[in-house]
Amino acid sequence: MIADQYWQIFENIGLSMIDSDLKVLMVTSPGRGEGKSVTAANLAAIAAENGRRVLIIDADVRQPIQHKIFHLKNGSGWAAIVKNLDQLEESAQPTMIANLSVLTSGRPIAYPVRWLASAAVKNLVRKAAELFDLVIIDAPDVLSGKEAPLIAELCDAILLIAKSAGPANQHW
Repeated sequence: MIADQYWQIFENIGLSMIDSDLKVLMVTSPGRGEGKSVTAANLAAIAAENGRRVLIIDADVRQPIQHKIFHLKNGSGWAAIVKNLDQLEESAQPTMIANLSVLTSGRPIAYPVRWLASAAVKNLVRKAAELFDLVIIDAPDVLSGKEAPLIAELCDAILLIAKSAGPANQHW
């Protein structure tokens, strides 16, 4: 049933973007623990299984998790290659799912807000969009800091994942 929900999200995003060229999708949430990273991973897997070359960028440098989801090393991440874009394809680690690669967060960044506002990060995302059919950015949650709005500026679309407050038939 949960897999069907991810398929529905994937189809809805596809249907809503018929007239646009969706290349970079940011997935975020209002707070922690709402399922944004798992949703990003599942959407990436569905897109890859449908023949798209997909890159997930784990942009949540404070709490990275994509390397754990896909059983990868959190080695040379996106912060390490931002000044040498030629290393992007080499640094993107392939997963067990064909057509799906992950660019891990890598080591923590001292001043992520300043770094995210740089032209180098914009160039990295632009280069990723040239090399892959779809780039999914697993961004930090909105309430944790100022990173999410900066990442949003680099994206074609934003998917906000929010946890349900409870059963729909609950009455007050």
